[in-house]
Amino acid sequence: MAEDKTLALVPREHEMMVYDTMAKQAVSSKFYRNFGDASAVMTIMLSARELGISPMAALNGGLNIIQGKVEISARMMNAMIRRAGHSVQTVGCNETECQIKGKRQDNGDEETLSYTIEDAKKAGLVKVGGGWTKYPADMLYARALSRLARRLFPDVIGCAYVEGEIVEAKVESVKDVECEEEEPTRDELDEFLKQFDKDEAMYMQKYVKQIHEKYEIPYQEIIVKQKSDPKAFQEKFEKWKMQYSKT
Repeated sequence: MAEDKTLALVPREHEMMVYDTMAKQAVSSKFYRNFGDASAVMTIMLSARELGISPMAALNGGLNIIQGKVEISARMMNAMIRRAGHSVQTVGCNETECQIKGKRQDNGDEETLSYTIEDAKKAGLVKVGGGWTKYPADMLYARALSRLARRLFPDVIGCAYVEGEIVEAKVESVKDVECEEEEPTRDELDEFLKQFDKDEAMYMQKYVKQIHEKYEIPYQEIIVKQKSDPKAFQEKFEKWKMQYSKT
């Protein structure tokens, strides 16, 4: 009797033991401490498992989890689509617009989608000194690929977004994203994190969460304190980050 496909999504006991060992080894090394504790590493590896990504490929930049949502690097997303037998072709990509064409190998469905620098500006993504001003072509490619993947290859990427898409801006309100379970608008914490670059936002998120849980201070109150005295808040954050990096 064939095994129920839904059961295959749940790791067996032995597999969980292997993942547990890998997670503990990862956080005990100096290379993966930025992920936090073993449970965080385990969550990343299990999310990667459901998408068919190997644990180490996920930890080495292929996948991350931000605000409870999965982000995949553009390179990994491209590889996943091609590995599934589908086609992805760059029609044109420069510093103002990127256009990508996709074709499914199973039914021949095709679609061409683009993302422009004007789209990025309207979304408030382009900031002086940020990635959108330093590497506009790469950023446009990632967004165009993610938009195409959600529409043409949802069975490949699941509910994932491309790297940077969650922290940088509001989650796009796309009507045909059937797996979207949360409201597409950003909450106050998301808006707060927008002012930082990706790496800094990751640490800031951990810092704010720690304050919230340890002192039971509402997120809104923490954000208000930061806005009222950003210099003092930043000094405390830098001290915390230095201490956190040593652990």
